[in-house]
Amino acid sequence: MDGPNMQPGDAAGRFGEPARRRLWWMWVIANGAGEAVGLGGAAFVAMVVLDGTRAELGVFWASVVSASVFGVILGAVVGLAQAWVLRWPLPFLRRRTWVAATTAGGAIGWLAASVPLVDRLADRAGSGLGSDLLVAAAVGVVAGPILGVPQWLVLREHVPEASPWIWANAAAWAVGTPAVVFAAEAVPGGAAWYVVAGLALPGLSAAGAIVGAIHGLVLVHIVGYRLEPNVYARRVVEELGHTELRYGKDDLSDGDDR
Repeated sequence: MDGPNMQPGDAAGRFGEPARRRLWWMWVIANGAGEAVGLGGAAFVAMVVLDGTRAELGVFWASVVSASVFGVILGAVVGLAQAWVLRWPLPFLRRRTWVAATTAGGAIGWLAASVPLVDRLADRAGSGLGSDLLVAAAVGVVAGPILGVPQWLVLREHVPEASPWIWANAAAWAVGTPAVVFAAEAVPGGAAWYVVAGLALPGLSAAGAIVGAIHGLVLVHIVGYRLEPNVYARRVVEELGHTELRYGKDDLSDGDDR
């Protein structure tokens, strides 16, 4: 098991099949919206950074900087959207913790894996769409687990079997990253911003929905399990304030010995 004091919960109750479907759809929509805003904003800023630093830093280091900026913005926006959904199945998951984990994963993942992708998209004189999509798929396979590990570290405190989340991200981004590239390639060079938005945002939203649909299948499975009730009860008290000031350490330890 990934975390302490955990056991299967009542997956047939609160998270029966209708609730799982509802959670999955919420997750897909949140990822679609988050990726559209996050990818759109991050890609725009990253390209501005790339163009502004290429002459001074060179292509490689400019791509490194732009990839880092891309990952931070994307991670923060998507993390907020995902945290909004996760507050329902995991009420004790702190929003800022999830956003921080997603931002860290985005920054590290895209810094490590997407430099060739960012540089390829910046240079429209590439070797063709098919080659770009293959590179994007490889980038997604590498970046996905890196993106998923910080989130896994958070999830393992709330569910007993969180490790599949890492590999779910690899599968999701192996498909989602080529979808992002396809959406970007549909935008003609030098187009006005409203043309770029009109052409790219639907594609980016679809890419995010694809990612959410794939790793959402794993999410609805792993959240069907819960921490033991006494662990969640303790967290309720912790959320209300400092338990030691109210009850004292002896009062809390007495309950643990029973």
